[in-house]
Amino acid sequence: MTVMKIVAGIFLCLIALGLSIALGFRYMFIGWGIENDVNAPLNRAQVAAEAEDMLKWMMQVEKGMQKRGMTEGYATILKHTPDYDYAAIYKSVQNIITRLGRTVEMDKSSVEYQTAVDDIRGACRELDLHVYSYRLKHYWGSVFIGAPLLVILWIVALVILIWGVFDLDL
Repeated sequence: MTVMKIVAGIFLCLIALGLSIALGFRYMFIGWGIENDVNAPLNRAQVAAEAEDMLKWMMQVEKGMQKRGMTEGYATILKHTPDYDYAAIYKSVQNIITRLGRTVEMDKSSVEYQTAVDDIRGACRELDLHVYSYRLKHYWGSVFIGAPLLVILWIVALVILIWGVFDLDL
């Protein structure tokens, strides 16, 4: 009987371990995809030295937002404020791209060009795409349902394992 409890505990621990790894990788890869599509190009645009490079990176941000459906709606489930409005954020990205298109045509040695690039760089720095909120909104099941269920599974598995190892009469 004790051997069966130990085997059952080990089996449940292996299931919990497998599900924990799967859930962790799922959330991690989702995060990487969003980072690669949206946040990483925005960071590159912010530090680009030339307007042409900034334009290229901001166009990637725009494509990433379109790919992820970040062009309308809100970044959060409950907080529907202008700060989390993806239509407004997307419009800001489009405005930055338009300004960069005009800036590319300026003389690079002019004060106007340098001022425009610095101004756009500041806009990119202040632009918050709310990627973490997006992940929580679209993948909340992994976070708020999957993780607690895994914790319960781990507790049950460890209780059964300890019960079998120490041959407790419960």
